[in-house]
Amino acid sequence: MIKEALRDVAYRAAAAAAGPARPLRAILMLHELEGPAGPTSKVFREQLRFLTDNANIVRLDAFAEAPEAQAPIVAITFDDGDRRTCELAAGLLSDAGAPATFFLPSRLLGSTFRTSFGPRELIDVDGARELTRAGHEIGAHSRTHPDLVTLDDRALADEVEGSREDLESLVGGTIRTFAYPKGKHDDRVVAAVGAAGFDAAVTVREGLVQAHRDFLVLPRIAVRGSTGTAQLRAKLTRGVELYERLRGRR
Repeated sequence: MIKEALRDVAYRAAAAAAGPARPLRAILMLHELEGPAGPTSKVFREQLRFLTDNANIVRLDAFAEAPEAQAPIVAITFDDGDRRTCELAAGLLSDAGAPATFFLPSRLLGSTFRTSFGPRELIDVDGARELTRAGHEIGAHSRTHPDLVTLDDRALADEVEGSREDLESLVGGTIRTFAYPKGKHDDRVVAAVGAAGFDAAVTVREGLVQAHRDFLVLPRIAVRGSTGTAQLRAKLTRGVELYERLRGRR
């Protein structure tokens, strides 16, 4: 708790020192709602209210089409496909009139997925289709969520291209975006994602999206269990870049 409180103070101080981001271009990263890895539904509802009041919320595929937009623009993304989270998020997003992007490991749908916070039941095929019908984007998150950097070229192509083929067959449309499992990537992995035809890919590196950014290595803003609305407001400023530099991650 003390560590999280200090992080919150640090973000707010960095935000005050660095000033607002104009224009704001950001991608939020969530893994869970109502669990240790993510905010409660109440907090996420507050965050959605703040976002809808201050930015245009779009799916990541639409974000990729407007990299130079001068109006504030935010994409909300969920990794892994935790079933309960997907169901909760879909309801809250619908209430807010906001779309999101859900990154799914195509060969793990309907299975139990082990995470650092314990096992998670993943959304199944029908659930993924329901998200699509509700207007949300399905993005690829590999087939089996491996460390892509460790794979040989053939296995890498199978995980990247194969995940796109699986999901396109599932939703009956083009899959345009990709999330690197656990953010692990190098030049070879990025090249494989580009060769597979993805328009955009996201990492776990924290930061805002700058003009002329390489859209295959996009940063995101992490929304964790400890990320309250005030901290999120602070992270959606140039302060997040200052904070990362001070921590030696820039």
